[in-house]
Amino acid sequence: MATDRDSRRFESAGLVFEFLFALFVGTVVYVEWWDGAVPPLPDTVVLLIAVGSGLALGGMAAVLDDRRTVRTGAWRRGLRVAVAVVGGGFVLGTIVVPDGLPVAVELGVLAVVWGSVTGKFLLRIGPD
Repeated sequence: MATDRDSRRFESAGLVFEFLFALFVGTVVYVEWWDGAVPPLPDTVVLLIAVGSGLALGGMAAVLDDRRTVRTGAWRRGLRVAVAVVGGGFVLGTIVVPDGLPVAVELGVLAVVWGSVTGKFLLRIGPD
């Protein structure tokens, strides 16, 4: 039977996995999509909409994920999602839009990923 300690350890491992995944996505965006240099940023309004929407979606994903019960097979689901996102990004970047996405969309992707990780971290350290 799983104890509270086992549940907390499982949550910590999931948070580390999500952080490493967000770091990977950030690295891919910076190195592959932006060629190691930050591109010219879009207008302030477009930038605020992209980042704000991304943070809202990422935070909502963190809250909804926190409401699910922790299962022993949840890491498999997370791994499948990570592989699907990386594979989808590869297909999107090489086949669908080989010239690249708009910078606002790329910033929105980063905001979703990091917003989810930050939301889960804040939920983890918050009161039980």
